Amino acid sequence: MFAHALATGMLFAMAGWVYDQTHSRDIPSLGGLVEKMPFIAGAFMVACMASIGMPGTINFIAEIMIIVGSWEKYPFQVVVAMLGIVLTMAYLFKMMRGLFYGKLDPEYAHAGDAKHWVDRMPLILLIACSIILGIFPGHFYDVVRSTVEPMIDRINQVAPLVTQNTQGLFP
Repeated sequence: MFAHALATGMLFAMAGWVYDQTHSRDIPSLGGLVEKMPFIAGAFMVACMASIGMPGTINFIAEIMIIVGSWEKYPFQVVVAMLGIVLTMAYLFKMMRGLFYGKLDPEYAHAGDAKHWVDRMPLILLIACSIILGIFPGHFYDVVRSTVEPMIDRINQVAPLVTQNTQGLFP
């Protein structure tokens, strides 16, 4: 959930920046913005990579743990999830192409990039967290594990009671 929040936060922040600069949500008309917003375009690419779980981001660690941990019991669902990752990659990169590449519409020639450190810092922090935790996930994994293991232990304590009480109810 943390990895998803980082990537989604980056994407929403940049969507807000693009809207603030262009006052438009019409992606096909916004092409060519990389000329006016190179920092935002680069940060958007990193956010897209994080969102699909590219190696080197915390999202990769999260997705690989889910895929490997689920494969033995739920292989069909894992294949569907992996198809979802591919579809996510397709629509994010189509959106990126529609926003930043192609010919710049003169109507949006006034759009500006995040040039000041105050504008860039939130995105830089989100990108740094995603990459640093993706390369060095050990400490973060230990923190998550320390809270999840007690919950799993509690579930395992309750689950046998539920199965014992319902064994006589169903033939």
